[in-house]
Amino acid sequence: MHFVTGGACNGKANWVRAHYSLCKYPQENWIKAYETSFYDWLSEDPAASLVVVEGIEYWIRELSLQYESGKVRTIWKETLQNWDCWEKDGWKRKVVIIGSDITRGIVPVEKTDRKWRDDAGWTFQDMVQLCDRVDHIWYGIGQRIK
Repeated sequence: MHFVTGGACNGKANWVRAHYSLCKYPQENWIKAYETSFYDWLSEDPAASLVVVEGIEYWIRELSLQYESGKVRTIWKETLQNWDCWEKDGWKRKVVIIGSDITRGIVPVEKTDRKWRDDAGWTFQDMVQLCDRVDHIWYGIGQRIK
């Protein structure tokens, strides 16, 4: 798995498109978390060999509003493990996860927003541990950090 993060509107999606354009995956599936529910993405095309999930902070918010933080992390770790198994279960499969870093800057006033920020920080840490590659994108320039 490959985790790509950075600030909002810093070119993460364009960087991923450029980075993976040379890999020639037979079939791609681009899932926009800000357009679909966490529970609805399972109906996406299972035949894809490259799956890109963009905007995972939205799914983390969805989970954060429903569950306490420990449960959010458990659900997210299970999802990551499922993606990892899917990658390893076939030839030339890759999951790319794109998430905006919402953990910096001014601490939100609303309790639910602070919880979302904390949950995002913890789940991003979990992703970094499980992913084999991590890139940080600023203004369209990628820096590999793992």
